[in-house]
This record gives sequence, C-alpha cells and structure tokens, in this order.
Amino acid sequence: MKTIFFKVIIILELFINITACKAQQIQPLNTNLKDIIANSYLKDVNNELDSYVGNFTANFEGKTINLFITKELKKPINLQTKNYFQDVLSIRYIVKNASGQILQDTKNMSIPATQTIHTIYSFGTSPSQNLALLYYGGTNCGIGWGKILLKK
Repeated sequence: MKTIFFKVIIILELFINITACKAQQIQPLNTNLKDIIANSYLKDVNNELDSYVGNFTANFEGKTINLFITKELKKPINLQTKNYFQDVLSIRYIVKNASGQILQDTKNMSIPATQTIHTIYSFGTSPSQNLALLYYGGTNCGIGWGKILLKK
C-alpha cells in the first residue's frame, strides 16, 4: 500500500513540476515595450532584419564611412523595468578622412556586452516605411548618443 501511495505522490509531483514550468515566451520583433513579457524573446520571425545585413560604404563631408552590419540573435536587453532577449542589427564602423587616415574604428574593437558607448544596435523596424530603428551609444563619455533611422 505504501508503495502505491509513494508512486502516486511521485507522479503527482512530476505532473505539477511539468505543468508549472514555462518555456521562454517568443514574441514578434516589434512588440510594444509595455507588452513585452519579462525574460521573453523578441524574435525576427518575419526576417525583417535580413535585408539590412551586409557591408556598406558612404561618403559624407569628405569622410568615408564603412558600415559592417550583422544580425545578432537573442541579444540580452536589460532595462530598468524589464529584461528580455531580442534579435538585433549590430553595426560596427570605420570612419576615414579624405586622406585615408582612420578617425574612428569599432570594427575590430572588443566591446563588452554591457557597454553602450561605441555601439549601434537596432531596437525595432518600421516595415511600412522600410526603416530600421537603431540606438547609437555615442563615443567617449557617450558624446553623440541618439537614435538612427536607417532607410533601405
């Protein structure tokens, strides 16, 4: 009798443990911040970020800017209000003056995951406007930080 009782208890405990565990919630990439569930994963389910990935060169005011855009999967996002994971665009860059001297280079820079200066990461897209929405952490001391709109 005791053996059957213990088997029932073990099965009941297993059932409770299995039903109480929640898998990580997957939400669409552009989920509104107030609707994001803590520790969820904002996944690029529609591959909205893929068309931005690549190496690009631009010229501006006599400077050459090389952008190296990659897609980073499941990047941890830690805000004061909630933590979650998100697929993002990560941009590294090299800026050269007219004579080819490097003014700024983040391509080969080792940047810790918690550092925001020298980083450019996306925080969403606007598919109807063909835009990627990015945050730039600025340079030394955070100078120049702000939002970037990258248009296809």
